[in-house]
Amino acid sequence: FLFAASVVVSAHAVKLSEPFPSFDNFIVKYNRNYLPGCKEYAERKALYLQRVAAAKTHNERPSRRWIARANSLWDRTADELISHFGW
Repeated sequence: FLFAASVVVSAHAVKLSEPFPSFDNFIVKYNRNYLPGCKEYAERKALYLQRVAAAKTHNERPSRRWIARANSLWDRTADELISHFGW
C-alpha cells in the first residue's frame, strides 16, 4: 500500500513540475556566464528555445514513451555536441 501511494505521488509530482525553466533560470542552474544583451546570450537562448519547442511537441504526443526535460546540453551548438559525444 505504501509503495502504491508513493508511486501515485511521484507520478503526480512529475505532472506538476515544470520541465522547462526559463532561459535565465537555466543559465543559473547550469552556472553559465552569458550576459543579457550580448551576442552569445542571444545565440544560446535561441538554441535553448528551439530545444524547448521540440521537447514540448514531443511531450504532446499521446504515444510518447518518455517525457522530454531540459538538460545541461540544451544551449550547446551542434559542433559542441559532436565534440562532447565524440561523434
